[in-house]
Amino acid sequence: MSFEIGQRIDTEKVKGRVAFYGETEFSDGTWLGIILDEPLGKNNGTVQGKKYFECEDKYGIFIKPSQIGQPIAEGRPSIPPTPRGSKLITPRASLQGRKPSSTRETPTGSPKMSPAVSRDNLDKIKQKPPASKLSETPTSETPASERKGSESESVKEMAKKISDKGSLPQTDFSDDINKQTPDDADVEYLKMQVKDLNEKLNILKEKRREDQIKIKEREQLGIAVSAHEKFKEDILNKNRELRSTIEGLQTELKETRDALAKASISVIQDDNELEMIIERLQTELKETKDALAKASNSVIQDDNELEMIIESLTTDKCLLEEKNEDLNREIEHLQLRITELETDLEVAKAAEEDALKEDFDEANSSAKAKILHAQNERLNAALLQMRDLVARADAERQEAFDELQAIRQQNDELHGIFQQMEDQIQESKKTVAFYQEQIDASLGAAKLIEELTEKNLELEEKVRSNEDAGDDFDNLSRMFDEVSETYKQSEKEHREEIERLDFVIEELKAQSEKSDELLRAAESTINKFRRQHLELKEEIQERDDQMLRLQEELVKVANGDGNASGLMVLNQNRTFADTVRYELTQLELEYSLEHVKYLE
Repeated sequence: MSFEIGQRIDTEKVKGRVAFYGETEFSDGTWLGIILDEPLGKNNGTVQGKKYFECEDKYGIFIKPSQIGQPIAEGRPSIPPTPRGSKLITPRASLQGRKPSSTRETPTGSPKMSPAVSRDNLDKIKQKPPASKLSETPTSETPASERKGSESESVKEMAKKISDKGSLPQTDFSDDINKQTPDDADVEYLKMQVKDLNEKLNILKEKRREDQIKIKEREQLGIAVSAHEKFKEDILNKNRELRSTIEGLQTELKETRDALAKASISVIQDDNELEMIIERLQTELKETKDALAKASNSVIQDDNELEMIIESLTTDKCLLEEKNEDLNREIEHLQLRITELETDLEVAKAAEEDALKEDFDEANSSAKAKILHAQNERLNAALLQMRDLVARADAERQEAFDELQAIRQQNDELHGIFQQMEDQIQESKKTVAFYQEQIDASLGAAKLIEELTEKNLELEEKVRSNEDAGDDFDNLSRMFDEVSETYKQSEKEHREEIERLDFVIEELKAQSEKSDELLRAAESTINKFRRQHLELKEEIQERDDQMLRLQEELVKVANGDGNASGLMVLNQNRTFADTVRYELTQLELEYSLEHVKYLE
């Protein structure tokens, strides 16, 4: 089953137009998004922040395609099922598929209406003015509240008239030609009633939209009222805070004035003592500065000497370390050389022994033995010299190490002396800072008086500014009282307007309910009219079949007798049948067009 955007859906559960067809993010599978005719939905086309289509709130709904039946195509009228359950067929198809029968019984057992249509009666029906058109102008001019009672009664009377109206007795074809019974005036009146009701419904919808706008304005007015009350509370809180601030500043100003009076008296008394103390402290400070200068000079000289000694010791230390490294490298080299010489000695001894054995065995030559002994002695002498060199290098290295230890010890002693001198300098600086603080304190008394005087002046200016702020606040309070009175008056007016609008809304709701009742009554009347129309169509179909059978019989009679009068009657019957069929087709077309308008 496929759906298209804009397609009409008209079922018992859902009535509206397709606005979305496809997959969604909030659930798997394919979904239909439908804009309903009435606010019976759940959303406005947006689900979980995703917009699938646009409509008013409560007019959108998503359903599975399997939950609805085959949709009705746009513009095609939906005909309700009749108790017969039979379909309308054309006259040609009825000749092939029907058995010849003149009458058919309804499920209720009552005879059907037999609308025999003649040319004269059709002309009369066309010329007859509908009652609804005559009464359309005064009805539209009267107010809606005065028209409802008469319209509801007229609609109910017409529905009762159509439902209670009995069908005419069935006659032969010759009698049907001379009788005319369809109630076209009532049908036209009902159409006009439905049109009028639709106009009323549209007017009520517009009024409901206006009421919704007024309700929103009422909500906005309530929000403005709450904001105004909050603003009023904020102003009152600020007023209380300003008053408490002014009282605190006045108290502080009074305390400051008392403190200034006491301080001025005590300051005048202590000025002489402070001057004497300042002179004594200045003298002590000068002496302390001189002593500190001397101590700093001596410390600087000692520091310079210590730095020079430390630098020389550091240089000696570096030289000794380099010398120690050179000696270590030389010792390692000599040890390697000794190892090589010992290896050569052993090789020479082994070669000498082999040579001695070979020479002794072969020639017992004494000359070679002497040479080998001489070489052995030289190697031993060289080995002894190398040992002496290694011993001397070890002794020199030990001396250098001892000297380095002594230098390190001396350096540690010098560092201790330097630390003691730094401690003495820190103590001297602390003493100077203490005396400086005393001098600053003695000098700060005059500054304190000046600062208190300036603070007093600042407080006086602050008091004057607070008094000005108090005057401004009084003006604001008076303005606020005036605004509050205006606001109360406007609030009272708005409340009266809201009560009036509530009453109007209730009246509109009652009118809407009455209109809904009228619409339901009109719909039931239309449904009854549709059923009557279907029954009339079936009767017309049967009459067409009967007419065709009679025409066939006339053709047979004309062919059998060859009478010119029979041919003339046959031609007249054919002409009459064509005329009736044409008139019926026009009636069906008019009814279909009206039906399409109702559905739209």
